[in-house]
Amino acid sequence: MAFDEPDHRLFVVARDPGKVIVLDSDSGKIPNALPCVGDTDDAVFDPGPKRLYVAGLPSLNVFELRGPNRFRQIGQVPTSFHAITGVLVPQLNRYYVAVNHHGDPPAQVQIYEVVP
Repeated sequence: MAFDEPDHRLFVVARDPGKVIVLDSDSGKIPNALPCVGDTDDAVFDPGPKRLYVAGLPSLNVFELRGPNRFRQIGQVPTSFHAITGVLVPQLNRYYVAVNHHGDPPAQVQIYEVVP
């Protein structure tokens, strides 16, 4: 889940089928649901540029607010197997994705530059 506190939106990521449910945290109504990756553990909302980042398989999905409860997917970046947890560091313009150890490749952190 991710929270947009200024605009009272809660983003809940569902796995089957993959989607992001946009929930009005005041009324409990669902004004929108966005198609998204299904295998994910993490979402984060950046209130500055009003972007939602969802780390999952097979990609990191980026949505941008375009109007009241209207989001558009502006990015879909391939990730590694098991790369479903991430953290945004807005001060550095970076999004970090943790990749679990699985088989031969060691665990790693993938670093993505956030483009304004």
